[in-house]
Amino acid sequence: MSEKTKNVEVVRLWQLPDDFFDLPIMEQWTAVEKVTTKAVPLEKPRRACPMSFLDEFFIVTFFLVTLGLPWVLIGCAVASSGSWAALGGVAAATAVLALHPIPHRSLKYFRSSRLALALLRYFTFECIVNRDDPIMAVFGTQAVDAPAAQLRHLPAIYLACPHGVFNYGAMAWCCVSRWMS
Repeated sequence: MSEKTKNVEVVRLWQLPDDFFDLPIMEQWTAVEKVTTKAVPLEKPRRACPMSFLDEFFIVTFFLVTLGLPWVLIGCAVASSGSWAALGGVAAATAVLALHPIPHRSLKYFRSSRLALALLRYFTFECIVNRDDPIMAVFGTQAVDAPAAQLRHLPAIYLACPHGVFNYGAMAWCCVSRWMS
């Protein structure tokens, strides 16, 4: 192992347990610690993580809804182009789908769900943390909640890099960023 990778760890978020979001906060931190290991250079490309049937079902459904629904709406608009009333109905349905507010206090149903864990597994999501870097040293540990660590990082907003219209990697990051940064 080289000097550069001596104090580098990998947080394998895809290995979090199925009930991760239902655990008390201290047990969540323990689960994150359990999936954190020393980084080692790989000899060959890493294989995707295994997924359960339920996780695969969640992912396929999620992709069909997010990627397929726009095409369904376009198809409905084209099919109803002969009738202004039908076209107005499609436009109204599209507006409702696009503009309705997310229910208040609905974090459990979106960012803290089995779907979030399925996304992490689908992408075999891992974070590489250099513990020698003073900014990243606390990532993935309980120290991110300490006032000293928060003051050292403020003002900052940790975001995932956008890389497309359907930014699934950023969605997965947002589901676990609380434990990382």
